[in-house]
Amino acid sequence: MEIEKKIANEIEGLSKEIYADAAKPIFSEIGKTAGGLTRILLSPLNGLVWGFDTIVENLDHAISKKLNKTSKEKLQTPPPFVAVPALEAMRYTGDIEELRNLYANLLANSMDMDTVQNVHPGFVDIIKNLTPDEAKLLTVFLKKDSLPYIDVKQLNDKISRSFVVTIRMHTHIIDECKLSLLYPDNLPIYFSNLIRIGILESPNNLSLEGKIYKELETCDYILEEKKNIESQGKIFETDQRFVRPTSFGYQFINTVVRDKY
Repeated sequence: MEIEKKIANEIEGLSKEIYADAAKPIFSEIGKTAGGLTRILLSPLNGLVWGFDTIVENLDHAISKKLNKTSKEKLQTPPPFVAVPALEAMRYTGDIEELRNLYANLLANSMDMDTVQNVHPGFVDIIKNLTPDEAKLLTVFLKKDSLPYIDVKQLNDKISRSFVVTIRMHTHIIDECKLSLLYPDNLPIYFSNLIRIGILESPNNLSLEGKIYKELETCDYILEEKKNIESQGKIFETDQRFVRPTSFGYQFINTVVRDKY
């Protein structure tokens, strides 16, 4: 039928192994209604909304390992204002390993009388606003206090100094720290989000020691952009910037990102 062909074309390019089995019974039901497409595309998510028992079962081993060195006298039921929102959030993200580990660290620290004071209820909302790539990116700040980056600007002239930014937040952190990101091209977006939610900050009119930026400014990618800008009769400039954790960010990183073992 024409409508079935149309729907098949719509989902082409998605993983056939994931969607094929879910789509078969639905195709037989949609008949002449175009609304079946939504059910086809959403059906693989059906089993990803976890219940309480599934959440606890998956957390049990991880948290037990994280609390292995904590004496039994120091163990406690976590504060409800931390645990309940965390468990509720895990209904939708529990299958994502990177985020599940953050929740496990959060809950483990809230179960330890010696570390519960480091747990802020706002940490749950922070995790809810993170992608798996951003969770990986934050591990960099377990060893680094700051991270240099440059913005590339294309100036129209030296007098008005009007400009456009052609490359934002260029850094070599992925290669330097061997980060395996699902979407490495989204790095500037990740940094912007981490700044937005208050984990990182990028102070205006401040930079780190000058020579630290030389490698960034002379890499092939930036030199190619310099050539492109100057070939248009424009002026190439860079802004030397950096990002660093805020006070709240340091607390989050040391309590939630750092593995509790």
